[in-house]
Amino acid sequence: MGISDPTDKQPSCNEFVAATNLGINDHYLRTLLSLVEAPKEVKELIEEKKIDTSTAGEIAYRLKERPEKAVEVVKKVAKAEKNRRELARRLVKEVTFNGLCLSAKMRDQIGEWQIVTTQSQLDIAN
Repeated sequence: MGISDPTDKQPSCNEFVAATNLGINDHYLRTLLSLVEAPKEVKELIEEKKIDTSTAGEIAYRLKERPEKAVEVVKKVAKAEKNRRELARRLVKEVTFNGLCLSAKMRDQIGEWQIVTTQSQLDIAN
């Protein structure tokens, strides 16, 4: 039994043991493991010290289903002079819908559904 998929929500026994032995929590370990699969551009920005490993790993972990967006967000955060972690969280949230990576088409469909639902609720109230 090896290390589980770093995208899993629940840590495996091995992840927990490894994280404990390293003196870090399992979430941070999964974040670091996500850098293994991160796009080349993300790894290069880390190597060039334009973004820290923790922030880049968190972005890569949260946007693992949309690597092109992960690169875009990492580049924007790397250019920021301050509040990088806050900026990273805000940008990731803009790309995702309640933490789920959705395509632009799916986000548009959800937005249309919300508008129709709101209009229906207004019609019922009147």
